[in-house]
Amino acid sequence: MEIEGRIWFKKDGKNLLGNGRVELLEKIDEHGSISKASKAMKMSYKAAWDMVDAMNNLSDEPLVQKVTGGKNGGGAQITKVGKELINTFKKFKEFYKALLLEVDEDELSQDNHLSLIRKLHMKSSSRNMITGYIKEFSTAEYNTKLELSISEDTSLFAIIPTATFIDMHLKKGDKVFALVQESSIMLSTAQLHGISARNMIKSTISALKTDAVSTEVKLSIGKNTLTSAISNESLESLNLQIGQEIYAIIKATDIIVSI
Repeated sequence: MEIEGRIWFKKDGKNLLGNGRVELLEKIDEHGSISKASKAMKMSYKAAWDMVDAMNNLSDEPLVQKVTGGKNGGGAQITKVGKELINTFKKFKEFYKALLLEVDEDELSQDNHLSLIRKLHMKSSSRNMITGYIKEFSTAEYNTKLELSISEDTSLFAIIPTATFIDMHLKKGDKVFALVQESSIMLSTAQLHGISARNMIKSTISALKTDAVSTEVKLSIGKNTLTSAISNESLESLNLQIGQEIYAIIKATDIIVSI
């Protein structure tokens, strides 16, 4: 069994923006013309114009505006509001996709619905969440060290208060979720020695998103995805590239464990 769905932005109960409309707006932005955009999408000009008209009428401000004159005799362009809305839609779509990637097939069985709902709720409130199973644990008076298996050949170590470990009734083999803030994930292009951080996880860069100040680095670790936030200066000095192998460094004390 699988979960599928679509995202729609609505206004007054009517569809404002969906996958097809976003694609049309992007084609208009690319070609500078509704006519050329409709041809690129293999749809009629009337259908494309009706879509644009519907979006402009529903939106508080137009998403597409006419451009008159010029050597090409005018055309159309996406407004600032339109571009911002496209960006917002894509972020929601990416977030939704990330939620679905966290769903295991066995969690769709009837007796796991509560676990699945709890998991998705945590994912919505935490940027980074890793699914793992308790492989080993070592309990002391104040703290307990957990070794979590997060893939066939990768473990993640976490340290939590022993009182919390007891209250959660954890045992070997239990499925848990490790939560960590993106600012707590350091990156290194080489394996380091002589550092206090317990976790040095080999991963692959799957995406880079840069703004004026910082860069989000998305890391793939088996079925898990982590996001680290670094400065643009660090991005430049490390010379990071998509597809590059890199080490994610996380202190065991920076990891929150939940069930």
